[in-house]
Amino acid sequence: MSQQPFDEQAAIGQAKALSHLPKDLAVIKIEHDQAAMMSKAEPRDLQMIQRELTNQFDAFPELAGEMVYEKPVGKDDDGVEKFATGLSIRAAETVMAVYRYTNIETDVEELPSGNAKVTATFVDLQTGSIKKMNRIVSRFYKARGGAKVEHKPDRFWDIVVPNKTSLALREAILRSIPAGLKKWIWDQANARIDTQLDGEGIQKLIAAFAGIGVAAGDLEKYLDGKSLAKLEQEDRRRLLSVWNAIDQEEVTVAEAFGVTGDNTQKNTASALNPEAAAEAEMKETLKGMITSWNERHPENKIPPRKASGKITAAMKKDEPVAFINDWFDELNEELKPEDEAGSQEGDGQTTITSEVVDETDQQEPPAEKDTAPSAKPSGKPGGQAATATAASAEDTQAAADDSGTPDDGLF
Repeated sequence: MSQQPFDEQAAIGQAKALSHLPKDLAVIKIEHDQAAMMSKAEPRDLQMIQRELTNQFDAFPELAGEMVYEKPVGKDDDGVEKFATGLSIRAAETVMAVYRYTNIETDVEELPSGNAKVTATFVDLQTGSIKKMNRIVSRFYKARGGAKVEHKPDRFWDIVVPNKTSLALREAILRSIPAGLKKWIWDQANARIDTQLDGEGIQKLIAAFAGIGVAAGDLEKYLDGKSLAKLEQEDRRRLLSVWNAIDQEEVTVAEAFGVTGDNTQKNTASALNPEAAAEAEMKETLKGMITSWNERHPENKIPPRKASGKITAAMKKDEPVAFINDWFDELNEELKPEDEAGSQEGDGQTTITSEVVDETDQQEPPAEKDTAPSAKPSGKPGGQAATATAASAEDTQAAADDSGTPDDGLF
């Protein structure tokens, strides 16, 4: 193969263009260009992708049970409940792991109204196609009584917005891969699910539903009155699919089953994954500390997004509470007048302890969420690995957002 002559002027022009970019953007552009060149040398092989996905199904049998979802999206003109089904975010994550030569980006913009605009972009470097999905995320939600309620700021930025970002990214990914590959994944997942939901598997699933406040009667009502003792394969698939929708925060317990009360405050994480429950409890502790700080410093309140970032950073530390306390020390130093700070130079730091604010009676229903990919060990029914799910029941706008899409699930 003959090599193209080196174009010195083109190389110089490219170098100059890069020199005008910030360092981080220049690195990204170089990596992007290299990946695009490599993708041309290695054409995508769909049969190889099928083999790699099959290997994943074989190595992780519980994965199949997490690949599909089902959720109610409202009633038609005749009063008949309609459902949305499709491949979940776990399917999008799995495809991304083997698809190669792609790039994904997400962006969150705070709007003047206080709402948020989330954008998810999927770039296929091999074909040059770009799929971009946008969503406007309202800071209000509709409570079960019909009242319009505003999300608490930390909940809005920590849970609601990331959920919608995940949904948008999932949509961008799954709408970019070939329809034939999606159909193959759907068939493979359901065939393997049928072998997992035997007598013992379905009993574990029913018990897991009970753990989040959904009784046997609620399940039978969801299946149009069919007895749990007479379930067919399709009925078992539907129960597992709606479990996945709740577990991956596609829908709330109340939205799926109309169940209200204290039991709906439980989530699949606490029912099946004590480690995830402990993590959620720690986050609430840190939020309580920051709430206490804001109450003591009304003129210097910590902005919600800054607080969210600090909590995320703290959760990666061995001692999250100590990390937040050290941060408070830094804030205290910044708030001291210059003369006072100079006079106390060299003094030991004061550790601030904060009481955890109990918001049990103020909890809002959870927003829909399809979390960024996470692998959390659990004893999920039928072998499925449970991920942390939002705690309480809430009517969000998710049904309206997703009712027209064949699949809903983040990445």
